[in-house]
Amino acid sequence: MADTAKDGSAVTLQLSRDQLSSLLEFDERLRVARGIGILSTEGRVLMHIALKGTPPVSDTMAASGTSYRGFYTVLGRLKKASLVEATIDMGDHRVRRLSIGEEIKHELGQ
Repeated sequence: MADTAKDGSAVTLQLSRDQLSSLLEFDERLRVARGIGILSTEGRVLMHIALKGTPPVSDTMAASGTSYRGFYTVLGRLKKASLVEATIDMGDHRVRRLSIGEEIKHELGQ
């Protein structure tokens, strides 16, 4: 994930798909077992999209571990920060798909 820090320097995180998957799995197991995770909702959403490519909004919402309202609040913040983009599924126009924003695709191996 890349972002520009307040001082103008880039903030980057480069993980392989296996590392992203392991981190998400660990967070999920910890949340189920102890009721607490190590990732923010934003982090879970970004990592889920990075692993799945262009998942439907409904799948990403389920993976986020938050309420409907909470998910759309997080999604709005991610879209405003240009980290996530939403597009219409060409096969089913009722479905919206999410993808990693162009600015950070290379940082997540997209």
